Amino acid sequence: MSKKARADAKKHYAQHVAAGRPVCYPWPASMKPWPVHRLLEVDSRDEYGEKGGLAYQVQFRELFWAEVKELMKNE
Repeated sequence: MSKKARADAKKHYAQHVAAGRPVCYPWPASMKPWPVHRLLEVDSRDEYGEKGGLAYQVQFRELFWAEVKELMKNE
C-alpha cells in the first residue's frame, strides 16, 4: 500500500504543479494554506491505512522541498 500511496502522491504533486499550485484553507481557525491536490492527513490515512497515509504525506513533502531546493539553487 505504501508504494501506491507514494505513486499517488507523485501524481497528485504533478497535478498540483500543472494547475499552478492552488491552495485552500480547510481549517477555518487557521490561515495555514493546504495544496488543493494534496489529501488531508485524515483522508490519506483512510485511503491507504496508517503507514500508507504517512508515506503519502512524506512523499508529497519531499517533492515540495526538492522543488524549493531547485528554485533556490537557480537564484
